[in-house]
Amino acid sequence: MIRYRIYRYKFYLDANHYIYSEKGKGAMHPHTWEFAVELKNKNGDFVLFRDIEKVINDILLPYQNTCLNEQKPFDKIVPTLENIGEYFEDTISEVMYKMNWELLKVEISETPSRSYIVLD
Repeated sequence: MIRYRIYRYKFYLDANHYIYSEKGKGAMHPHTWEFAVELKNKNGDFVLFRDIEKVINDILLPYQNTCLNEQKPFDKIVPTLENIGEYFEDTISEVMYKMNWELLKVEISETPSRSYIVLD
């Protein structure tokens, strides 16, 4: 029987954003975005949680306490819940792949009752 080790991490991103609607540019407002990231350890090695946490925190760090609309790529794409989730899923997946990990899922929440899930 093959066993896989799957790990779930949570990360938080404090950032502002605004979106556009038929009425034009919306008001800037803050969120504490919650990212739940599920990873599969493909090589079965011992895992130091802090190593994975550091890598993902380093990905989020440039966006902490900023207006997402002013940061790449959100200066070109509207930082909706979906666009944020897909961007960070792509970015995290690429980095984790190089470390011999498989990203299975990213769940991003802008409130406790609103989430968007990206499956790899």
